[in-house]
Parts: sequence; structure tokens; C-alpha cells
Amino acid sequence: MDGSDRQVKDFLKKCGELRSCKFIMATTHIKDVLRSIAASEVLYRLFSEVTKDFDYITAKRSCLAVTGEGFAQTCRVILPEQPADRLAFVFCLLAEFDRGSMDLNDFLRRYFPEDGSYSSGFRSFGEAVIAPFEKIVRQLFEEQAQERQYAPTAQPAADPARAQRATVIALLIAQERNLIENSGMSGSDKSDGLSMLAGLEDALKDGRASEAEAILRGYDYYSVCHGGFSQLTQQIASLTEA
Repeated sequence: MDGSDRQVKDFLKKCGELRSCKFIMATTHIKDVLRSIAASEVLYRLFSEVTKDFDYITAKRSCLAVTGEGFAQTCRVILPEQPADRLAFVFCLLAEFDRGSMDLNDFLRRYFPEDGSYSSGFRSFGEAVIAPFEKIVRQLFEEQAQERQYAPTAQPAADPARAQRATVIALLIAQERNLIENSGMSGSDKSDGLSMLAGLEDALKDGRASEAEAILRGYDYYSVCHGGFSQLTQQIASLTEA
């Protein structure tokens, strides 16, 4: 068994531990799953590819479904049909729990109320969300089809911590892009912002730090001109300083 196989097996083990752990340990095991992705070259390439063009903000509207009102309101998780989108959605969801931008307790209370206990809700979450996520990766690598279905487009970072930061930054840029696209800005103003984000993404991917910093300064000014809507610079700075 080579290093890649061991890393994939470790990821699958971490998914199993997340599904079966006690609720009080959930956040620790979520971090373990994300770290196992960052530490594996093949998994890092896989998740970089499936999240590259994935519209997480739009997906949340359909996947985190809410029907009815008041006491009749029902919330449920509907995972995407396509395996690549399913991987991307669950990955982004776990990243949100890890970063604290979505509270796991509130999420379980709304989407997995079960008998009213977090423990029961978390077990149901494990079976409904984590198990299908784990199954797709297991099948991909058992069939040795990941290169055919998810051709890598970028070299993975050698440092696992750096790889994890790069993945989170890509998610932040994707969220920023959706923020602009769904804003009330004019078409030309939207185009300006999206062009800067594309340039930032390329500069970061190619390791052109000075150019990335210059683009971020320009993007800060762009944000100020449109009501100071963005926290992207501060968010990236907090990651690089960590």
C-alpha cells in the first residue's frame, strides 16, 4: 500500500469516526476529516476540482430546504444528485462548521430535531450526510476512477496546513463572487469586481504574492466604493497569520 492509499484509508477512517463519535466530540472529528483531506495529495486535488466551480451559496438554498411556517415549519437536508456536487456541498458544509460561520448546534436543532437531543440529531446527520459523502470517496478510489472523473488542474501544496488554507481561501473567493453576482450593482460594476477576484485567484494559485496583495488593495477600495460590503482581505489575513 502506497502513501496515497494510506491517506485515503485514513480519510475514510476519520469519516467513520465522525459518524460514530459522541456529539460532544463532533467539532474535533470534523477538524480531523478536513485535515485528512489537506494532508493527502490525491484528496486535495479531488476536492479542489469539485469545489472549483461549485456555487455553494445557491446550493444551500435548495439543499437546506425549509417548508411551511411557524409550528408547521419543516427543515430537511436534500443532498445534490450529482456525486461531485454532493462532495463539494458536504465539504463546504463541514468547512462552515469548522470556521464557525454556521453553528452545528443550531443546524442540528433545525434539520435533525429527532427526539430533541443533540446526540440523536447528530447520529441522524452522520447517516444522512456523512455516510453518503464517505461512500462516494470510497467508491471512487476502489474503482481507481478519480483521475478519469476529476482531472487535477493544479499542483497540490506540499504543506498540509498551507493546503488547507488554500482550500478555505478558494471557498471564500467563491462566496465573494456570489455576493457580487447577487448584489444590486450595475453590470459593469459587477464585471469589475468579478475580474479582480479572477485575477486574485490566479495570483494566489501561481504564488504571485505581491500581485495578490496589490489586487486585494484594489478590491478593498472597490468594496468601500460599494458600501464596504466585503471582509475578504481581513478573512484572508486571519488565515495567513494563523
